[in-house]
Amino acid sequence: MHMNRGITLGHLKRYDDAITDFDRAHELRPNHADTLSNRGVALDQVKRYADALADHDRSLELRPDHAATLLNRGATLDSLGRYADALANYNHALELRPDHADTLVNRGVTLDNLKRYEDALADYNRALELSPADADAFYNRACLYSAWNKFDDSL
Repeated sequence: MHMNRGITLGHLKRYDDAITDFDRAHELRPNHADTLSNRGVALDQVKRYADALADHDRSLELRPDHAATLLNRGATLDSLGRYADALANYNHALELRPDHADTLVNRGVTLDNLKRYEDALADYNRALELSPADADAFYNRACLYSAWNKFDDSL
């Protein structure tokens, strides 16, 4: 109950309340990988990156090949500016789920941060093949084209 409520509160962007519910869920089931991963996402949203990373790490100890946690851990590492580490997490997640558009978009952002623009563009394009209405992929691709002064493509 607490985990589902925490997820809902997270969708409502009520992250502090979500964390409270994830804390309660964690007290009841301390070795539940999904609770840790979801709490890590909420902690990331309130910029508690060290705590988020600790939850993602513990979740991966319990479920080493959980693609969603690898994606979430990558996002936290990206927030910390640890782009090479983020990239490794996204790559591992894509080995497990090669057609996951959100992971491709996130990896594209990290590749962009690493100035690997062609690779970032390939990830955005692949994400759009998989999810043609993905607003984040469109936005990030448009920003990339704009940075290249390809304004027609950006539009």
